[in-house]
Amino acid sequence: MADGPGYSNAVRAGAFLISAVVLALAVTFILEKSNPFASKNHYRVAFTMDDGVAGLEAGAEVRVSGLKVGKVDRIQQEFDPAPGRILVHVSMEADIKVRTDAKVIRAQPLLGNYSWLNFTNLGTGEPLAEGGIIDAQASGGLLATIVGPQNSAKANQMFEQLVTFTGTLEKFSKDTYPNKVEPMLSNAEATMSSVREEWGTWRGKVGSILDSTESGTRKFDQTMDDVKVAAKDARETLAHVRTVNLEQVDKLLASGQAGADRLASAMERIDTELVQRLPDVRAIMADLREGAVQAKLLTMEARRSPWKIFYRPSGDELARENLYEAARAFAIASSDMRVAGETLEGTLRQMPERFSSDPKFREELKDQVVRSMQRYEAAQKQLFDVLKADLGDAKVPEPAPAGSN
Repeated sequence: MADGPGYSNAVRAGAFLISAVVLALAVTFILEKSNPFASKNHYRVAFTMDDGVAGLEAGAEVRVSGLKVGKVDRIQQEFDPAPGRILVHVSMEADIKVRTDAKVIRAQPLLGNYSWLNFTNLGTGEPLAEGGIIDAQASGGLLATIVGPQNSAKANQMFEQLVTFTGTLEKFSKDTYPNKVEPMLSNAEATMSSVREEWGTWRGKVGSILDSTESGTRKFDQTMDDVKVAAKDARETLAHVRTVNLEQVDKLLASGQAGADRLASAMERIDTELVQRLPDVRAIMADLREGAVQAKLLTMEARRSPWKIFYRPSGDELARENLYEAARAFAIASSDMRVAGETLEGTLRQMPERFSSDPKFREELKDQVVRSMQRYEAAQKQLFDVLKADLGDAKVPEPAPAGSN
């Protein structure tokens, strides 16, 4: 068992050592602004062999738009199979959500040989799984540091285009210029020499052509003056046409339109009247045929028995005149009612739309049918009254009302 003073010194030394280690770790965590107890997400960033990972090493910072959110844990080499790649394992704060379409580059300062990873965009796609791999963007090296990571791709493209343009110039100087441009220049030089030699011969002709051109120009100016005068007259004529003639034409067209409207109305009226009066015309034609037949029979009877022309009817025959008159009125009323019925039937068959949509037209047809029925009833009543008077006590059947059939 150790004595008291020696044991006390060892304890003090151990406590001091432990305190120093703890203090060093605390200072390290404070300086690195990291929490060792915070949860982390781990991802892998893949670099091509062309871009490389110069300046990156374990412990390098991982940033999002310049803010430190993690560190590089280790770097893994995968050179086989070709073309190979380099995987950088990183750990980031758990609240930083990295997605599959995030953009990350390797950045480095103007001075110094260290680098860090910078996420310029965390993406908007599906979340990247734990341990997932995301491809790094071409960093541009110092160029990205100078112009910024957002413009480094454009700067690289400009340099690539510049290289392409330089190659095109080199091809032009070696191929196009000696084979195409130089012959063209030689031909142009020979042509100019020939022109200079022949200019003395052409000078007089060219002067004559110029004089003729000048004279033609003066004549053209005179012609243009005449054209201007003619154009002015034409404008005045058009103004007169617009102010006077067009107004008359408008009035004429309006009058023609009104006449056309009246003609259309008259034709429609004629069409309607024809439809309504066609049964009347047919009835008249039938009556005329019947009259012609009666006249023919009368002529034949007069030729066969001319003495009947001078025959004096007896009193009984004269008494029958009322019956004949009533029968004739009844026949005429029956014909009128038949014509009215045919008119109504023809209208319903040929113009059903107008019959349904025109109240005035419908009312006219109704009045025509009602008047014909009233005349028929009156003629029927007159005929039956005459029959009753002639037959005396004999029983005569009562007439049926019009339209009861």
